[in-house]
Amino acid sequence: MADGPVTVSAVGDVALAWRVDLAIRQHQYDPFREVRAALSGADLAIANVECVMTEAPESAQPERAGQPLIRAHPSSARVLANAGIDVASVANNHAFDFGARGALDTHRALREAGVIPLGGGRAEDAREPLIREVRGLRVGALAFAQQVNHSPGRGARVAWLDARSVDEVRALKARVDVVLVSVHWGHEFVETPTPGQVAMAHRLVDAGADAIIGHHPHVLQSVERYNDRPIIYSLGNFVFGHQPTPRDLSAILELSLQRGARPIVRAALRPVLLEGRLGTPTPVTGRRAAPIIARIRASSRRFRTALIERDGVIELDFSTATATTTTTGSTRAAP
Repeated sequence: MADGPVTVSAVGDVALAWRVDLAIRQHQYDPFREVRAALSGADLAIANVECVMTEAPESAQPERAGQPLIRAHPSSARVLANAGIDVASVANNHAFDFGARGALDTHRALREAGVIPLGGGRAEDAREPLIREVRGLRVGALAFAQQVNHSPGRGARVAWLDARSVDEVRALKARVDVVLVSVHWGHEFVETPTPGQVAMAHRLVDAGADAIIGHHPHVLQSVERYNDRPIIYSLGNFVFGHQPTPRDLSAILELSLQRGARPIVRAALRPVLLEGRLGTPTPVTGRRAAPIIARIRASSRRFRTALIERDGVIELDFSTATATTTTTGSTRAAP
């Protein structure tokens, strides 16, 4: 590969809805203004898009009537594209808030804006992987959801997280150099993953996943190093309007990829705080980043994950033979 490893940036839950939607359409608000450089500077940028981009009318959904419906205008897809987002996971629990029409409208809006929807869409291709060659490296990606709030309706689906997912990861790994897996799972507002999540994450890695990117809990969760692959159980909110602490603590996952038996050269989390009445994601350092770093450390302690701070980010330490904490040079190891 020319010019070093391929870089990937990934973020958690993005809902361009409610006040954010109004601000975008009425005041040209750019929710990504503070993070544009971090996203557009990567070779590939991925987000979980947890809103339906449609003008479809609301329909009665009696099975989950108490759940909020999250809608953005179809033009919001261009906001994602302008921010440098290349791939949007649409495999999440809000995919069918406006029925099959809403899901298919979202798929269409993203495609027209130049953003690749992953993990949902038409029933016949919802489980199709992304395969992209980036500077000579073949990168594959899949997206799965653990549940949805409403029935899919006719003609639309999301890719469920189930036994097929493991087989699909294995099949994709045979076709590419690196496999990224986006998963919408877990319990909302809980700091650590469930035993079932951990077991499934390990199965996916054993099948060939090189990095797992989780979301849904709306808070940062544990980071694990398993077989030299990073598992980020939840990246938390990213664009979701104003959020109380700890839901305003977020991060951008930064990956560096290469070909070979150890394809993850670097995995780091760049601290981000959702600021102001619209929750604008803003990179932070020093004292302002301290609560974010402390949360990642505390929630990851159960996995004995070696974490080091370097240049304003917190990295998984791949220099050790096992995921135990060390101190090297001028870097500071996680306790």
